[in-house]
Amino acid sequence: MVHENWRFRPHYRLIAQWLNKGLIGKVRQASMTILTSGLLPDAEGRLPAVERQPFFATLDRLLLMEVMIHHVDTLRYLLGPLELQGASFGHSCQGLRGEDRATLLMSSPSGMGVVLNGDFMAWGCPLAQYDKLKIFGERGTIRFMKTTLQLINENTITQSVDLDANYMASYRGAIKHFLDCLASGSPFETSPVDNLETLKLVEDAYARVSR
Repeated sequence: MVHENWRFRPHYRLIAQWLNKGLIGKVRQASMTILTSGLLPDAEGRLPAVERQPFFATLDRLLLMEVMIHHVDTLRYLLGPLELQGASFGHSCQGLRGEDRATLLMSSPSGMGVVLNGDFMAWGCPLAQYDKLKIFGERGTIRFMKTTLQLINENTITQSVDLDANYMASYRGAIKHFLDCLASGSPFETSPVDNLETLKLVEDAYARVSR
């Protein structure tokens, strides 16, 4: 099993339940955005994200390979098989070697469009990274932004999300899944074979940009 825990955050598990129950019908399109101001210099010229994780400064592949790969996996978990249609990267932060913003355009066999954006130099955003997700279906919409999760259809549901608690819960959930599958003999959700599909999307993106 690959320890890919982002998809085990409770709000994403709940979104998966809503989708599996067909509460918004067939998905037409989805967009996900990851934002932080962590690579904007502070008053002393330091980069908060690099102060927290110094190895960021030395990576030739940064935002997609180190961070957004987890979001690619989560989108695959929620929406099913995806194929890369296009990609673009940007590099503005002088304290880094790798990309600090990225956009991926993907599609599904059914024709669903999926856009994944990331920016670590986003003015007006907090230092702590947060996700924005919108999934548009034929009969409703799922919307997650900062600490609010909504299911919008005939009967709208709004829930508050404790991001810190769900961050810790993602590790517990992944480990529990591992132990449960060991005990039952069931296949791992994040098997190496499954993870290769995520890696393929990431590698395809870098290959497209380097042409």
